[in-house]
Amino acid sequence: MSNRILTKEKFKKWLKSKSSKTKVGVAAVCAHCPVAWFLTQTTGKAYEVDGTEYLCVETWKDYALPRWAQDFVTSVDKCQGSISAKKALQLLEAA
Repeated sequence: MSNRILTKEKFKKWLKSKSSKTKVGVAAVCAHCPVAWFLTQTTGKAYEVDGTEYLCVETWKDYALPRWAQDFVTSVDKCQGSISAKKALQLLEAA
């Protein structure tokens, strides 16, 4: 898999497809990061995300996060608890 599946544009479109109050992840939990939820929901495979890479749990292959995603994950992990689609979009725009 390449980073073509994880583009800022695709991620932003996915967030915008959600209601603003919809929970799209949890801060500081690798399997519940909004990027992990995006990858899991769009590929049908479970993913985990840390600050620099994402891992397909089924294949144990890891991939480097694009810079924009690293910045986004850092911002998310400074928050606490659940992340709404609205909050995620705000953080993405600021990252």
